[in-house]
Amino acid sequence: MLKCLTGLQPWLQTIQLLLKFTIMKQHFFIRDKSIVYKINFDDIILIEGTLNYCKIHTANNQFTTLSTLKHILETLPPDDFIRVHKSFIVSVKYINKISRSQVCFESQKCVPIGDTYRENITTLIEGNMLN
Repeated sequence: MLKCLTGLQPWLQTIQLLLKFTIMKQHFFIRDKSIVYKINFDDIILIEGTLNYCKIHTANNQFTTLSTLKHILETLPPDDFIRVHKSFIVSVKYINKISRSQVCFESQKCVPIGDTYRENITTLIEGNMLN
């Protein structure tokens, strides 16, 4: 009987991993100056990084927090956000148009696409293109 249970271990690990990704958080908290804000992932349009600070842009506000883009990207849902430049992460939900050199939003704000991250955009387009 114990041998049978031992064979289930890989299955249990796989199920735990799947649950981790399907029950993801929908927000995080950041500190901007001396105030802590709850930021819902759905509200984020783009995140701009400069050194160890990030500016999080939402429709109504901007928040600056001490964090790296890499760290923030690791906490965001990977299907909803994409890194397009060494200084920018964008929400796929708010992308309005994409050209060879930039990603634009409904607000007419645009951010550049870095050569290193061009493949991320190509993969996004190819995975969602209607033929």
